[in-house]
Amino acid sequence: MLVPTDVAEITVGRKLVEATEEVIGEGTIQHLLVDRGYLDGAWLTELHERGTRVTIGVREDMLILADMRNLSRMPGMTWEEVDPPKIYSEPLPKREIMGLPAMEAEWETCNVPLSSCLIRDTYPDEVRYRGLTTTATDIPPGDILRDDGHRWTIEETFMTLTRYWEFDNLPPCRLAVGYAMVHFALVAYTLMGFYLQETESGDDITTWNMAPPPLPLPERELAVYAGPYFTLLLPSELVAIIPEHIEAWQAHREQLLMALRLTEGNI
Repeated sequence: MLVPTDVAEITVGRKLVEATEEVIGEGTIQHLLVDRGYLDGAWLTELHERGTRVTIGVREDMLILADMRNLSRMPGMTWEEVDPPKIYSEPLPKREIMGLPAMEAEWETCNVPLSSCLIRDTYPDEVRYRGLTTTATDIPPGDILRDDGHRWTIEETFMTLTRYWEFDNLPPCRLAVGYAMVHFALVAYTLMGFYLQETESGDDITTWNMAPPPLPLPERELAVYAGPYFTLLLPSELVAIIPEHIEAWQAHREQLLMALRLTEGNI
């Protein structure tokens, strides 16, 4: 799905989920991992009603996070120490988590059951808190944290596909061609992932960012489309064709000039 660059992230997310459900069926997506750009209580409620559970982080300025921190100070509440996050730019903190069930009353616009996980990272000079929540009942905090951790695999995949596979830098082409390029590249990326997994080659981190060779694109040639077909022609070949079909060229003169000016970057 291609959208203008000024469309809000939550709008794109809604459209993408709707388009996916049209293909695979409503409620087939059982668990959706999203970041805080999709914090829309009404949408999370809609997804829950359609059978999709959502796990998401909450913002620092949200009431639910403040309530989670306040509840953690109540007598009898205990923290559970877990493995620290993999941070390479600063010392590793002591990480503790706490489960907080039945938090739905703390998020006014999200009318679904909520299980939450409060994270406390203790550094030498400060303590940082982060909140996660999921639209289901009685989910242990460790499970919520683990599920959220899977989202970073998605982030790394996105980084690889944009930085090395140049998904965000498609060449000028028809929309259907762009869709096809993305589709087959995703298939190739997925198959490569399975290969690395089965052969244990993935232990070598240099394989994580492997990309295919650059696509062969027209250089001196012109790409000429006719319906679902196309061919590559050298300028001399194009000039040789014109006199043989002069009437057709004259009849479509303005369209042809417009197309040529487009390839020159003059439009």
